[in-house]
Amino acid sequence: MKFKALVYLTAVTIGLIITTICHAQVTPPLPVTMNAPAVNQLEAAPAVFNIPPIVTPGHPFTVNGQTFLISTNADGSLAILTSGPAGTNSVTPPSNSAQLLQRIEEMVNANNPANISYYGSNEYVLSVGGVFAQNSGQAAAQLSLEKYGLLKSAPNFALGAAVLEGNANGQNGTAGAYAFVDYRRPIGDVAFTAGLGAGWDNYNKAPMGVVKAEIEYRQNSHLGEYVGLGYAFEGLQKSQDRGLMIGGGIRYAF
Repeated sequence: MKFKALVYLTAVTIGLIITTICHAQVTPPLPVTMNAPAVNQLEAAPAVFNIPPIVTPGHPFTVNGQTFLISTNADGSLAILTSGPAGTNSVTPPSNSAQLLQRIEEMVNANNPANISYYGSNEYVLSVGGVFAQNSGQAAAQLSLEKYGLLKSAPNFALGAAVLEGNANGQNGTAGAYAFVDYRRPIGDVAFTAGLGAGWDNYNKAPMGVVKAEIEYRQNSHLGEYVGLGYAFEGLQKSQDRGLMIGGGIRYAF
């Protein structure tokens, strides 16, 4: 993809996220205790545009009546909470490979092939989560929005954008952003996703590439959770890369 096309694509998709959140209703904080389904438990390459944070821990927002909140647990880990017409869920994103593998095993074991219809061929998917850089221990909240069904002949492909909010070396606010293309393969209420993206690391003031793989578990046709890992690279030398990222969160399809 040519550079001008990439810049245009990034601007359009990030604008879509901003428009969605700007039309979201700000609501009072969610209750701390939530009735999450039995299966539930529990993507940061920092980059700073001079814009207000799009998603801020501790500040809930609502989309189509569904409220989302990113909070911090007592041990410093992130917690993602949601409640509304689509259901209720509370997840703690995995912060290391052991937690990630455990959650993947739980999701796969809970898969019901009969629920493959939970995944639509023409839907928007909002992801609210957190990611953890394995080489530095830094964490960031992540908000992404993607659209499936843009290509009628390939409905499992999606185009989207992600924004990261975090702090590093005294910097706070938007850590980074990237546009991406995903391919999703549902096998029931579980789906596997692989993606490629490109964007900007605002802390390092450098362009960034992203490769990622995720697994999602849907509790119904609108709400679920995901976990995954990715790699953020920024130069020809490995020392310049953000490195391996592990995380997860809540997904809302509409």
